[in-house]
Amino acid sequence: MKLFQARKCWSVFLLGLVLAGGSIVVFRSEQPFIPIQSSVQFLSSDSKIPVQPESLFERWIPISWAWLWRLHDRIRGPLATILFDAKIIDCTGLPEQAMADLFPEPAFAETNGLRAWILDDSTLTGLKRQLEQMGGRVIMSPRVQTAHGIEASLSVGNTIPVSGASVQVGLVMDLLPLIQPDGTDLTSVLRDTGAIPNRSSDTSEAQATAAATGPGQTSIVTNLATAARWKLPDGTGFFMLGPGVSNDWRRIGVIVSAKVQRPQNRSKRPGVHQLSCNIATEVRHRTESSLLDGPALVCHGLTVGAASIVSSQHVHPTMKRITALLSGLLASSLLAVESAKTPAPAPAVDRVGFPKAYAETFQVLRTVNKEKELKVVTVYGNEPAASVTNAAQLPYPYGSIIVMETASALKDAQGKPLLDGQGNFRKDKVTSLHVMRREKDFGVAYGPNRTAEWEYTEYRADGSHLTPPQKSAVCAECHVKVGAKRDFVYRGRLAVDAGK
Repeated sequence: MKLFQARKCWSVFLLGLVLAGGSIVVFRSEQPFIPIQSSVQFLSSDSKIPVQPESLFERWIPISWAWLWRLHDRIRGPLATILFDAKIIDCTGLPEQAMADLFPEPAFAETNGLRAWILDDSTLTGLKRQLEQMGGRVIMSPRVQTAHGIEASLSVGNTIPVSGASVQVGLVMDLLPLIQPDGTDLTSVLRDTGAIPNRSSDTSEAQATAAATGPGQTSIVTNLATAARWKLPDGTGFFMLGPGVSNDWRRIGVIVSAKVQRPQNRSKRPGVHQLSCNIATEVRHRTESSLLDGPALVCHGLTVGAASIVSSQHVHPTMKRITALLSGLLASSLLAVESAKTPAPAPAVDRVGFPKAYAETFQVLRTVNKEKELKVVTVYGNEPAASVTNAAQLPYPYGSIIVMETASALKDAQGKPLLDGQGNFRKDKVTSLHVMRREKDFGVAYGPNRTAEWEYTEYRADGSHLTPPQKSAVCAECHVKVGAKRDFVYRGRLAVDAGK
């Protein structure tokens, strides 16, 4: 059996060598250079930044192997960076004819009245000055820096109480730049909201986007919601102008300039490619978006992308062939190791279940600030789990569900975390939900790593799997270290430990 496995490993390794050689042959052909042309494609307003697939390298190489990541980055070369400078302008009440005189016929228009222009940097600067002279008011000036293929997300605003819950209002903008030799292919998702007192019953149907919360209270209105894909040549940006509105709705104008900084040792020759690798999980995100200014601005990067060949930066042909060879050798070695391993047993189906409305219906057992990572961890328990307040009551009763929620901290304009009344970090975005559930005959599928009758699954905030049940053996392997005396539940998850 061992002889068969050894032969299998060598076969996979040799196959990887063949693939690496084929990659070099493919790279010999130079693809024609196609200049980027100014254009914009409006997307559905509820669109999201597209998620690109992970590479084998990203999926299989632990972040703790820092030397290998450094080698990979050295071979790949530095990524081009891009600085986005945005100006959010309140254009409510500005004379329509006077504004029309500022622009030529709109190059791009949406059916809902949204208009957009792609303009050079000097024209954008002059446009901002003219709008201010006409009475326009710059209400936000956020800036964010990111790199090729790395999503940046920024928000400017504050939190207000609505029907007993805290709601974030203001600007939220997600940006994904794909930097080309002479410009940028940019996907943007933008939403600007505001808070107003509830309207009377004669509110028009066109204004029905407000989220009313009851008489005499507050409504959340959407001033602008748009998603688009832009083709921006170097030295240009864009201006968007929302449709004309009335009453308390604002007419929002958005100016965004984009300044690209390419590695100095890269020539602008057409048809030359670079192997671009972006780490695809937040824990591996090492290129942070930079917070430069803007009131109550929160900026964080979520990487998307893969180690794939993209027409972006420029690498010498010899270096790109070396890159392909080393990548092929590494991939073949990883395949050989992976094929020789037997995956740890785990459940085949999700019997844990995504805990809908856990934040409203479960009891908070513990809250912990992660000072270094600027994250806040909140542990919730449903009624059966929260009923266990000391170790003498263990094991947990059937039906117990414990949720460990991890969220990024909301930050101020200086990048410092904002605190709530209890001194805990205020939450921004929930990044993961580690859920464990105890039921009769659960946990058998974990085999030697069984932790009594617990099963585990990790979810994203939208309910999709972050760690599906088929890969949850890693969770069982972690909890088995706690031992049966604590029913395999880490210290601090008992209600009696809350606040310690």
